[in-house]
Amino acid sequence: MNIKENYSNFGFYTAFQPNIISDAQGTEHGYELDMRGYNAITVIAHLASYASAGAQGAGDITTVLLYHGLASAAGVSAWSLVPGSQILHSVYGGIDSTGETGVIMSIMSKTELNTDSTAAQSGIIVMAGYKQDTKHRYLRVDVRNSDAASAAYFGAFAIMGSPGDWPINTPVENG
Repeated sequence: MNIKENYSNFGFYTAFQPNIISDAQGTEHGYELDMRGYNAITVIAHLASYASAGAQGAGDITTVLLYHGLASAAGVSAWSLVPGSQILHSVYGGIDSTGETGVIMSIMSKTELNTDSTAAQSGIIVMAGYKQDTKHRYLRVDVRNSDAASAAYFGAFAIMGSPGDWPINTPVENG
């Protein structure tokens, strides 16, 4: 393999603007990522410095989800959760998982992010891959909060790769 192919033909994008997310039971949407010309995305999500205004209960959860969208003349016509079979992740997903959960990060207890100064500074970083199918062209990262009023720093970035129209380069040989 030509060494140039290890580093070229990637796209780097902001999937969710690094910012303070602040919501008491709501969902915040990331950017719509157009995968035209690519077949895969690696999403890198970072959650840090979580603070809650109320006590943490058993149902308190912050979830990071992947949605994929269908293309239309006006952009995205419909969003749906990504099935586990299209998510490559060290903790969640797998080849045989077909449930449309879209989950790439799920935090049920934020105590560690609240009290541990090391965790509060570094946070939690999760990387997950998305394998595109033949129907969906767009990808979006959402953050859903289902607990009391809270705030955290969150951001996500996307690295697109495996272009569908990979260039054919013939290396120059000396001699």
